[in-house]
Amino acid sequence: MLVCPAILVLAAALPLDTALAGRPGVIVVADVRTGRILARRGIEHSAAPGSTVKPFLAQALLASGRQFDLPCPGKKRIAGRRLDCSHPPVAGPLDLETALAYSCNHYFMEAARRLGPDAVARALAPFAPRRARNAEELALQGIGEWGVSATPVELARAYRKLALGCGGGPVCRGLAGAVNYGTAQLAGTGIAGKTGTTPHPKRLSTHAWFAGWSPVQAPQVLVVVFLENGKGGPDAAPVARAVFEAWSRGR
Repeated sequence: MLVCPAILVLAAALPLDTALAGRPGVIVVADVRTGRILARRGIEHSAAPGSTVKPFLAQALLASGRQFDLPCPGKKRIAGRRLDCSHPPVAGPLDLETALAYSCNHYFMEAARRLGPDAVARALAPFAPRRARNAEELALQGIGEWGVSATPVELARAYRKLALGCGGGPVCRGLAGAVNYGTAQLAGTGIAGKTGTTPHPKRLSTHAWFAGWSPVQAPQVLVVVFLENGKGGPDAAPVARAVFEAWSRGR
């Protein structure tokens, strides 16, 4: 399937270097319809994708009929690590859509437990999953911090499939909610997307991720951002916003 030459010209003009502002990282821009990578900056390498995997667990819950509501206690410790939820307190239990928008660690750790290691590995197939051997590994895998890895291009391919099949259901609404009121608010408007923050394996800093598409209901362009240092919400999401805004101005 051919891509319109005007789209390629526009992609080449996107201010990817400006958006990165000299920070080490990667930006990938893809055509949702064809899957073609339209533009890319930075050197590809693999890292844990963090909370960007949560939509895929959400899909697995829906497919299995196991979606649930769950109160969030806010505080969570796993394997000696503090993984407290950063979202505001919510009165009553979280449903799947809201848990995804708020990126609730407690919810998706419980989702992984209910699905079990084999189902979680299948749900996370795009991310080279290892099968969890115990409850701690399974919980961390459910939030993308153990036994999974992805390059920005691999994450873009996975999110393209997500965009094409989203169809306005709870997963799509949760990703739109992440931008409207959740963890990805700095990504702009009219976007469905997800942030992620994961520990750097060799430093005290963290990696930052954003993956998402626009428009929400009729996806055309997909953007993935990876920053070697930073956090998904405050750092990767604004980089994505600059790219989406440039794309929108050029349409």
